[in-house]
Amino acid sequence: ARMSAITASMLLTATARPTSTCAFSRASPNSNTVRRRTTSSRGDTTAPDTPSITSPANEAAVATTSVSFSGTAEADSVISSDFSSATAIATGGAWSLSFTLPQGTTTIQFYATDATGNRSTAGAVAVGVDSVAPTASLASATCDNTLSSAACLVATTTLAFSWVSAASDVAYYRVDQNGAYSTTTNASISLSASDDGAYSFKVAAVDRSGNLSATSTQQVEVYTRPVVINELAWGGTNANSSHEWLELYNRTGRAISLSGFTLYASDLAPYIPLSGTISAGGYFLIESTDSAVSNVSADMVSSSLSQSNNGETLALALLQGGATTTIDTVATCSGGGTSWCAGDDVSFKTMERYDASVAGSDSSNWYTHPGYIRSGTDANSGNLNGTARAKNAISYFIAPGGSVSSNKTLTAANSPYLVAGSPASGLTVSSGATLTINAGAVVKVTSGNEPWIRVAGTIVANGTAASPVVFTSFYDDEYGGDMNGDGSATTPAAGGWRRILIDTTSTGSSFTNTLVRYGGNSNDIDPVAKKGSIGVDSATVTFDGLIVEKSYYHGLALENSNSTVTNSRFSTSTNSSVSASGLYISGGSPTVASSTFSGNYRGLYVTNATPTVTGNTFVSNTQEAALNSGLLGSFSGNSGSGNGKNAILISAATLTSAGATTTLAVNDLPYLVQGTVTIAANSTLAFSTGVVVKGDSGGVLYGLISVPSGATLYSSGTTANDLILTSLNDSSVGGTVSSGLSAAVAGDWKGIEVAAGGRVNLSGFTLRYAGASATFGAPADSIYKGAFKITGNTTASSGSIAHALFEYNYQSGLNLDSVSSLGVSNTTFQNHTEENSGTASAIYALNSAATFSNITFSGNQRDGTGSGTNALTCSSCAPSAPNTSPADLFTP
Repeated sequence: ARMSAITASMLLTATARPTSTCAFSRASPNSNTVRRRTTSSRGDTTAPDTPSITSPANEAAVATTSVSFSGTAEADSVISSDFSSATAIATGGAWSLSFTLPQGTTTIQFYATDATGNRSTAGAVAVGVDSVAPTASLASATCDNTLSSAACLVATTTLAFSWVSAASDVAYYRVDQNGAYSTTTNASISLSASDDGAYSFKVAAVDRSGNLSATSTQQVEVYTRPVVINELAWGGTNANSSHEWLELYNRTGRAISLSGFTLYASDLAPYIPLSGTISAGGYFLIESTDSAVSNVSADMVSSSLSQSNNGETLALALLQGGATTTIDTVATCSGGGTSWCAGDDVSFKTMERYDASVAGSDSSNWYTHPGYIRSGTDANSGNLNGTARAKNAISYFIAPGGSVSSNKTLTAANSPYLVAGSPASGLTVSSGATLTINAGAVVKVTSGNEPWIRVAGTIVANGTAASPVVFTSFYDDEYGGDMNGDGSATTPAAGGWRRILIDTTSTGSSFTNTLVRYGGNSNDIDPVAKKGSIGVDSATVTFDGLIVEKSYYHGLALENSNSTVTNSRFSTSTNSSVSASGLYISGGSPTVASSTFSGNYRGLYVTNATPTVTGNTFVSNTQEAALNSGLLGSFSGNSGSGNGKNAILISAATLTSAGATTTLAVNDLPYLVQGTVTIAANSTLAFSTGVVVKGDSGGVLYGLISVPSGATLYSSGTTANDLILTSLNDSSVGGTVSSGLSAAVAGDWKGIEVAAGGRVNLSGFTLRYAGASATFGAPADSIYKGAFKITGNTTASSGSIAHALFEYNYQSGLNLDSVSSLGVSNTTFQNHTEENSGTASAIYALNSAATFSNITFSGNQRDGTGSGTNALTCSSCAPSAPNTSPADLFTP
């Protein structure tokens, strides 16, 4: 039993630690050398090597209290420290521990303990913790001279800044100079800022540990001319020439104390130290007597305000910090010594500054009050010829000199703008210059023939649906307010101003969501094409969302222009000039789409042009929805109602160009042929399926389609309903053209006439109520023309007719004169009973040859009449023996 216990004890000891005297090796934590350890029967007594600390470095400075330590040691040893009870295992020989350290320097000792409890000597590391950000405070000596109690507003572009930090370990400063970043060890700077704007200076301190302070910021508003002399009534008023007044204007967005400002002349008369406050963007009125401006309270009354009528140098100065700075001056002009540049002492018009941002010493910046827009009354309650404590009248002008010669932008904030006949005859945008008009901007134009806008360069109106750009009359209070301040005493009228003319040299002009009102003055010196509220002369302009209303003449006039007009509306007023159209087109090939024409004398007028007119609506125009004179453009998908003539009127002219095919496309409106329309030689007039053509009636208006030698008439339908050629009075198709129409009867219009050498290739059509030439009772050769007269020759075929219906025509439906070859098939002739003389017949033939097949005759006075020698065949005709004279007119 005793031996068993001893044996068990030995086995237990052997399990805890081997008792072999053999040596073994252990990897060094710092190298690949092998440490040899010797054991005895009493166990392992050799301590591990001192742990290595690889991070952080000894005496390292860190900017955080949370520090991670790492290093190497004997594999699987336990790493501990004298800073914390936390331990780590050196797995694979690598270890790491994280501690939260206090501010300042902390020295920590690390130990490695092996499995038998042997502990290494200490490895120490010192770490300095600095996680407290420094401070930085910024000041500006320049701001000591601020003109505003609410902000740093200074009258100099030289700015001085200084800064300081309470921290003793600042490494450098980060500086932001109005968006430009840099670093410096300096603590002050002097720099130059741009005038008329805000300057932002920021500074932050960075300490040696990399801690960044909060940013200290100083905003400076820089205006070397914060307050300017804006208007001078140096001649007094109509009530009293000694009642002088002067107006200052605050260009900034801050209220400014005028303490320290002095207004003076070179001879010190006047010499007026100022006091009080001028509001942000406001005016300050100085009067020589309190009654100088009777209905506007003076901000200051000074009897020394007496300005020489011969002119003098006038200045506004600021005394600050013992130094005097000239803030603004008034320009003097030649004329014998020193004289005023503007204003007068006869009509007592004031001298007005145009642009407050331009130096007062610039003589071109001063103008005489233009006579438009007045504010204030004199001692006798008469209107001042000036604008006391209000925006200067001249400042409303886009360009008081009448010319925009460099790029300029108009904004809604500065609206309304004014174009007038004085001091310049309207406005010209010079070649090479662009006038851009932002959404919501309003431009008003004074009345008469002179004021207009001529664009030789580029105009870009960038309105939106919610905020359109507006061009309107000076008297239109609906947009831009009551500009002339007379309430309802004056009202706008159509033709109140001339027009916007886009001249031949203009490129890139466009009008988007733009409203144009009360223009179109009918000055007789202008060509008709330019008599619109907007005229385009041989230039290409884009119009999208354009609205032209209450124009005296045309709304928009395009001459030799390939402009594009989309999503627009044209509506002239009820007192518009006769012949005024919503849109007038002369020459060119513009595009007009998805637009509305309402309330005009005529919706659209096209002459000798080939526009593409698609998807437009014509409503309640006094005359035609659209009138085309001369070459025919492309009309498709247009509709209309309530017009004097609900039709696309094609007036007497040549419709096509030689060598070209012109196609009448489908609309919800019919085409109305008025007078004789001609197809050019070597050209084709084609009809799309679904087209309705109506002929006008009465005198010279009788509609006739003329096909001369070399011309062709073409359609490719398969039923008689695919193309309808009928009377103005026929409302069964194409709607009712106009009110008060008579019932449709035979001979309402002339129809079709094909000359020798002309050709028809018509398939799928109806021709009815034609043959008007027979009703004239004039020369005998005209009374038998009928609805469709074809004159042939001995050498060429006249073409073919198929799938047709001839009905209710006068004298005859089809008239053949010397035709050598013509094919007529699948056609019905019916109800030809009206005649001038002789007998009405479906077909009349004179010395002609033609083949007829699958023909139906019904209800005719005669089915056929012939003179001379004819060679007509009729196969599959019904009845099989048509009623003809002579009886054998048709051979089987």
